[in-house]
Amino acid sequence: SDPRSIQQCIADSEEMLFKRFSKVITTGSSRTKAAVKAVVSESLFPHTLQQLDAYLKKYADKPELARESVFELINKRTTHTWVEELKVFKLMRHTSHVIGILLRVLKLKKLHRVVFTVGRQADSIAKLSSALDPSTRLGCSGHEAKAAWLLRVQVIELMCNYLASTVLIQKVYRKYRLASKWRVLLKRRVLAVSVIQRSSRRTLACMLARRLRAQRESEWEQLWNPAKSMLYYYNYVTKKSQYPEPDGPFRPLVRDRCSAALIQAWPEVDNHRGVHALLPGMARAVVTGTLCAVCGVRRCLRECLQCANDKASGDDESRFYDVTTQAYVVPYCFACFVKEHQHRQEHEFIVMNGESGSGEYEGGGLRCCLCEEP
Repeated sequence: SDPRSIQQCIADSEEMLFKRFSKVITTGSSRTKAAVKAVVSESLFPHTLQQLDAYLKKYADKPELARESVFELINKRTTHTWVEELKVFKLMRHTSHVIGILLRVLKLKKLHRVVFTVGRQADSIAKLSSALDPSTRLGCSGHEAKAAWLLRVQVIELMCNYLASTVLIQKVYRKYRLASKWRVLLKRRVLAVSVIQRSSRRTLACMLARRLRAQRESEWEQLWNPAKSMLYYYNYVTKKSQYPEPDGPFRPLVRDRCSAALIQAWPEVDNHRGVHALLPGMARAVVTGTLCAVCGVRRCLRECLQCANDKASGDDESRFYDVTTQAYVVPYCFACFVKEHQHRQEHEFIVMNGESGSGEYEGGGLRCCLCEEP
């Protein structure tokens, strides 16, 4: 810190003021120097560069008038009085003391040491003016201003910077915490939504399953009347048929995925409903309209005579007893027969007699388009 008093600072500024005047007033340097000396000796307050520039600009073309009007620069208040500065210093010192106590309570030893050291330096500067008699002191600035400035710069502004940094760190951390909580909340919401969706889908699936089971186990069947090109409904228990749709569930007609023909849903139900009563130990008998033993969807067009005796062909559930040939056979549709007999071409088979339509020729099964053989 500068140990000089305000009067010493004003006296030392005489040379600087003369250089400023000489740049604008180039004539009569001796008279200019005398005017500057009068300003320095009689003024109680320091002069600012802005104050000098404004004065010299005002009398730039009037050098004599500028030297005669230097009284305008004397005792122009540019600082506070030492009484006002003493009040500010006491306020700053009290604030620094409180800050030091808070830092000691918070166990911030390094910052507390800095505040303590700066406070002692400010006290030593303020003591330079306390040794003077207040009644004889001039009404200008003193060492109290330097002490107050030191406390402001190295304590108050330092703590303001630390406080701003702390607030910024807290904002960033709180933003991170809120983002983390939001991610957890969003994850829980997604999980809750997925649980609700699974429950809803399960409920809908159960309702659909109950409706489909009711249709499969229903006594009513939906059939097609080719003569009238109309749908009708048949009750296989009461042997009753009708055109109006029954009030309860019924087994509907569906499209075959391969032939696109109209077939009844769950065609395997027809096999169980069309079983004849046989003697114990006999397999099921072949009836008109038996479905393929492999896919269970398309109607049987060929019966293999050797697959029934082949151990690798399956159990008795896939065999039927043909009352015409008095032998066990395995019924196949054309597609499944070709697939199952790729490496068993030597097997003998019987072509089933079928109704015309759905890709079958009248007179029995499928025939070659070239040789017209089955």
